[in-house]
Amino acid sequence: MLTLLLIIVVVFLWLHVKKIEDRMMHLEQYLQKATEQFGKVERTTNAVSPAVALRDEETKVQVPVPTNSTELPENPAPSAVGNLIEWLKTDWLMKLGGLLIVLGMAWFVNYAFANNWIGPMGRISLGFIVGAMILVLGRYRMNTYISQGGILMFIGALSIILTTWAGRELYGFFTPASALVLMFLIASVLGITSVHFKRPPLAYANVLLGAIAPLLTASPYPSLSGLFTYLLVLSLGSIWVASVTGWRQVIFLSLATVSMYSAPFLMDSYLTNDDGLMFAFVFSALFFFVSILGMRHIQKTSLYDVLTAVLTGLFLLAWILVDAEMEWQSLLLVTWTLVFAFGAFTAVRLGAAMSYFYAYASVGVLLLGSATAVELDGPTLTIAFILESLAVLILGFHVTKKPSLLPILAIPSIVPILLSFESMDASLWSKWSTGIYHDDSLVLALMILSGVLVVRYVLYMRSKEQDEVVRDKLLFFSNLAGTVASLYGIVYVWLCSKALFGEEYGVIIALILYIIIGSTLYLNGKKTGEKWKRVVGGALIGITSVYLLFLTGTILGVFGRVVAYTVIGVVLIGVAWHERSSSKSA
Repeated sequence: MLTLLLIIVVVFLWLHVKKIEDRMMHLEQYLQKATEQFGKVERTTNAVSPAVALRDEETKVQVPVPTNSTELPENPAPSAVGNLIEWLKTDWLMKLGGLLIVLGMAWFVNYAFANNWIGPMGRISLGFIVGAMILVLGRYRMNTYISQGGILMFIGALSIILTTWAGRELYGFFTPASALVLMFLIASVLGITSVHFKRPPLAYANVLLGAIAPLLTASPYPSLSGLFTYLLVLSLGSIWVASVTGWRQVIFLSLATVSMYSAPFLMDSYLTNDDGLMFAFVFSALFFFVSILGMRHIQKTSLYDVLTAVLTGLFLLAWILVDAEMEWQSLLLVTWTLVFAFGAFTAVRLGAAMSYFYAYASVGVLLLGSATAVELDGPTLTIAFILESLAVLILGFHVTKKPSLLPILAIPSIVPILLSFESMDASLWSKWSTGIYHDDSLVLALMILSGVLVVRYVLYMRSKEQDEVVRDKLLFFSNLAGTVASLYGIVYVWLCSKALFGEEYGVIIALILYIIIGSTLYLNGKKTGEKWKRVVGGALIGITSVYLLFLTGTILGVFGRVVAYTVIGVVLIGVAWHERSSSKSA
């Protein structure tokens, strides 16, 4: 009864769709005739005599064109969810009917198998025949209705692939290699058809079916070389489709497929071997050079282009850190750093979109930082990261000449800032208890020096800039760098004073230096108009005064408090005197 009802519903839907198709054909014929008549009228109108045209030209009224006309905003690009909803709305009857047919066939086959109507060979043959018929029907339907034909082709290809899996898994009719080849060939039919009809969903379906094919072969002994060779062929096919059609999403999907299959080998050390690292280099070089070759032809980059570049670097980094010998890791990482730096340089020279430069430069910095972390540790690693982040900031700004990118270029500086906190440990057993001539002291000194160099460089570039908006951005960044350098200076003075002069006298000297430095910054900031100096100087004076009033009693003795209060009070009075005298003279 359920089968009869299903047949009635399918027949009704087919007749209804056929009726709509006839109406659409009639409407197309009517519009074609109307268009031909309109073309005749237009040709008749254009075939006027020159004299009449001249008189018409003379009698035209010159209407001024308004200069303040507004342009209509462009429609934003639909999101991924919007694309999915639009895809579901298009030919939804065909999609629903295809789903019902697949479910009906599944129930029929299940019922036939349960009652042993069909033997194993007949079952697999029936699956191949039905899948091939649907595939051929979809290809024929695409000549008239591309969307409906594409749906039928996907259903047919999926049916053949699942039948192949059943023949391999349940009955052992195929070897893993033959099953994989058959699945790949069926998926390739979708890719070739997508190129012929310019249909991107079929190309995505091609990659999807090709990606799940190795999972359906049920190989008892998975081979990394065999699997990665297959993935290499799949990637080459995806690159061919992208080169013909320009669908770069296909390249990203193939790279994501390779990364997905690499995960088990990276997480299980028993599965890794030398072939895996070799294939990782081959895949990285392949996707890298494809991206480089496509830079010149791509005017507008998409998110997939950036993700492809970043994922290539992460894929390569994971394989080097997991599978390469320890003594070779840093050399390999530096080599690939130069390769990706070349990619960033090429992006700028070829006039490609700056997204390529950002992506490849970021990957290069990541690889360089990883190589540094492999070779060094402790304060030495922090020092190396300080120098590298400083070079990235200055060289990156020198190449791009874009002040808006300074916050992005400063992101690598977060790593040495976080690592430098370990060098601020002033406990009894730290290096600061022995003096100031050690690597932790050098870390803080380099942080201060780096901040000062950034401030001077940015202010120098600001002096050569004419645009006021750009000048304001550069001034803000220089103020930020100066503030960070000042904070490190405060910490460095505190640690050095206590390391050189002991606990009590070190605190006295540090507080006096804080007041002197804060007063100098405050007065200089008021004189030059640099806001960060006024803010840092005023904050330093205020914090030092609060510390002196409320906390020094637990550290300093009577003599220490007398000296500290007196000296600092004299300095503050002198600052106030000088400030008032300067304001009167001005």
